Amino acid sequence: MNEDFNYLSDEELEKLISSTEESSMVQAPPDFEESVLKVISFQARKREYARFRFQVCMAMAAAILFMFLIPAISNSSGVATIRERSSQAAEENDSNTKTGYVSELLGKHSFSDAVSSFEIGNN
Repeated sequence: MNEDFNYLSDEELEKLISSTEESSMVQAPPDFEESVLKVISFQARKREYARFRFQVCMAMAAAILFMFLIPAISNSSGVATIRERSSQAAEENDSNTKTGYVSELLGKHSFSDAVSSFEIGNN
């Protein structure tokens, strides 16, 4: 070897090449393919599990966000106004809702007239 750069000399390199060409191929271990496939499948499962954990964390974060947002939104004045208007509209159309609601949806048929004649109770 050359002392300055730790390289093989030309003669040593030629010897290494010839010995490599003359020797037979080295066999891989018998379970090499199986061990590689296990590692690859383990890594795929690990990525799948990480993706699942991320989805669960996002769902938990959304649930916590909704726990705080829904009470704040439902107590706002805009929602209260919508509730008041809808209850007023329901009171005004109460008689129409009880008698003609099914007939309006299904059209004027004998079946819809028979169903709409039943009394619909208040929930």
